[in-house]
Amino acid sequence: MTDVVRVAVLVLVVVNPVSAALAIRTATEQQAARTRVVALSVAAGVAAVVLGALALAADEILDALDLSVASAELGAGVVLLVPALELLFGGPEGWVRAPNAHASAVRLGVFPLAVPVLASPWTAAAVLAIAGDEGGGRTAISVLFAVAVACALAVAAFGPPPDQRAVRLLGAAVGVATALVAADLVHDGVFGTG
Repeated sequence: MTDVVRVAVLVLVVVNPVSAALAIRTATEQQAARTRVVALSVAAGVAAVVLGALALAADEILDALDLSVASAELGAGVVLLVPALELLFGGPEGWVRAPNAHASAVRLGVFPLAVPVLASPWTAAAVLAIAGDEGGGRTAISVLFAVAVACALAVAAFGPPPDQRAVRLLGAAVGVATALVAADLVHDGVFGTG
């Protein structure tokens, strides 16, 4: 697997597009179609800027925090265990509740859709660690790809409710993938990349 594909897969897993799509559906289900589109667009833009900026400034941020890349990888791996376990045992649905039906599209897009759904704390930690190891440019491009996939899934989820068994199985698969990414980050943090 090439480095670019590896980074894209790692970032896609930590953005968790399945849970993001379901959370976006839940948070906007009481909204008009236009409001949903605006909220999703704002969320995608804000998340891409936040995570992309973290990726591009990873070296400076790690230096300012006096953290090595290995420490960042170890920390991100441990933090990623939380969503991995939640996906395995709780499922991907229910990460957010439907907010006030009168909330503006921009407010919904910024909170809760961009932060903390698309740009969650564990996603930010993982993007920072991955960018520190793999490079900010590759990681920033991977962030754009992952956010686009999450938004495409969210648009698909705007239709009829998805089959709950399929959602549960897909959530478990993403949970396993997240656990594997967490293990990879912990391994790289302890033993170095290689």
